[in-house]
Amino acid sequence: MRSFIKQARNSVSRILFIIYLIFSQVIRSLVFNNSSLSAIIAYALLGIALLTQVIEENKKIKPSNTMLLYILFVFLEFITSILVAQDKQKAFTYLVVLIEYLGSFYLIQRFVEKDKGIEFVSAAFILLAFVMSVATISRGTEVYSRLSIAESTNSNSVGVVMMFGIAFALLRFIRADKSIKNIMLFLIFLLPCIYVLVLTVSKKAIIGTVILLIGWAIICYGKAFSRIHVFLRILILAMFIGLGFFAFRWFVGTQTSSYQYILFRFNSLNDLSVDRSSGERLALIKEGFLVFLNHPIIGVGYNNYRYYSNYGLYTHCFYIEMLACTGVLGTIVFASPIVSSFTHYIPTLKHTSERDEWGLYERRYLFYMYIVLLIIAWTQIIFYEFALMYMLAVFVSYIEMYRKHSAEIEPRGGLLYER
Repeated sequence: MRSFIKQARNSVSRILFIIYLIFSQVIRSLVFNNSSLSAIIAYALLGIALLTQVIEENKKIKPSNTMLLYILFVFLEFITSILVAQDKQKAFTYLVVLIEYLGSFYLIQRFVEKDKGIEFVSAAFILLAFVMSVATISRGTEVYSRLSIAESTNSNSVGVVMMFGIAFALLRFIRADKSIKNIMLFLIFLLPCIYVLVLTVSKKAIIGTVILLIGWAIICYGKAFSRIHVFLRILILAMFIGLGFFAFRWFVGTQTSSYQYILFRFNSLNDLSVDRSSGERLALIKEGFLVFLNHPIIGVGYNNYRYYSNYGLYTHCFYIEMLACTGVLGTIVFASPIVSSFTHYIPTLKHTSERDEWGLYERRYLFYMYIVLLIIAWTQIIFYEFALMYMLAVFVSYIEMYRKHSAEIEPRGGLLYER
């Protein structure tokens, strides 16, 4: 954390980036209710942060190959939406939002490249998740029995921020000194995030967080756990089960209505009736694939699948939405960095097995987070969601940086280190 503060203090662009994060994802919803004025302020903050970053790098713009491809994607979707979109205003509005996300993408890429690690960008996201959780608890609102930071903000969006904030905190805890102070700080962050996560009743975020917690325990501590005496193992398991039981009883007793709604939501997971969430999403995916088959080359225009759907909604599946809205041409442009970074990540898992065991755990867990992101994309659209674009930027930027500087990174160890 000291390194994060030092990095921010020594760079105006990083301070502005943090201010932009908090404003665009918390203050904008909480105070301005996502008004046009708040959008202008957010764009201004991001623009100044970008300009400052360019000045700090001797007035040089250094886009990565991924950034160039995504700039091409925006241009391509602008042209194709002019040609085929039923609602051109909707397409262009969301393309403007995508440009905003790409501005953040560029800053993340530059920070990762300069740091040769993800310490700053992971800490910035943890800070965002903590501020959002506190703001949601203190001033949030209930929307259809689900907690959100504001009526204009989807509860799933809040849940996803909590999920990846927790995941980044777990990642940083791998190498952290396990002192009482650090453990207390870890819990102070973790508890409000988990509380908000549960009250959002976001199925994808809750299940994703459980998967991330289990993966973290197995990847980082599975070997150590298998080495200790069987009696101690039973004792540790009993302790965690007991803590979980008391936390569950407290939640049921104090949040009865939320608990009942959570049960209702999760009991409907296997109900594929068209009037249920799972059945509706499956129908949307089927419709989306048919739309793609009818418009295979350039699709139907950015964010315009909804005008071909009987439900009037987007597909709720990134892969189908991408095919239906952007066609084969747009899908190749947007998906190629994802495929490339994913395949190139695997070799990095082998390089530190003997030199730096903790670094190996970090890389394995970050890769695990990447897999969870791609799974989440089956139910949420990456290029419509800031938190998902942020995570994609971290993963892709880290791999692009690692491929260029692996010889410098290996002696220092891992993804995170004190500068």
